[in-house]
Amino acid sequence: MQSRGRLAALALLAVLLSASPSPAQDAKSFYAGKTLKIIVGLPPGGGADAYARLVQRHFGRHIPGAPSIVAQNMPGAGTLRSVMALNTGPDDGTVVAHFSSALLTEAITAPDRVKLDFRRFAWIGNVSEDVRVCYMLSASGVRHW
Repeated sequence: MQSRGRLAALALLAVLLSASPSPAQDAKSFYAGKTLKIIVGLPPGGGADAYARLVQRHFGRHIPGAPSIVAQNMPGAGTLRSVMALNTGPDDGTVVAHFSSALLTEAITAPDRVKLDFRRFAWIGNVSEDVRVCYMLSASGVRHW
């Protein structure tokens, strides 16, 4: 479990469903006085949580209006629970999820389990590099992904 947490921490992606305020309102006045939430898909105390707390500490200074930032751990279903929480939160750019990038692959390879189209998400960044490599034996019959 500890290595899974470390892997997820290394694969951190932050997503935002609707990152922009309405056109009639500038970003500074929209975010001023608000609290943004980072939903962390893994339990407290691990590497992913440490990354989220690091982002929490500095993220507000880089957003017009300097909103306060809180982190909430919501582990479950291989971090899928944290992504699904985006669908129930406000759709105004005040909720961000921190989850394992393995869900991106699973959305393609196991669409019955991960029923999400990650192309609909607005990506705002990642904390670390994540390089994915897939090897197949030629005897497997797989010729392309």
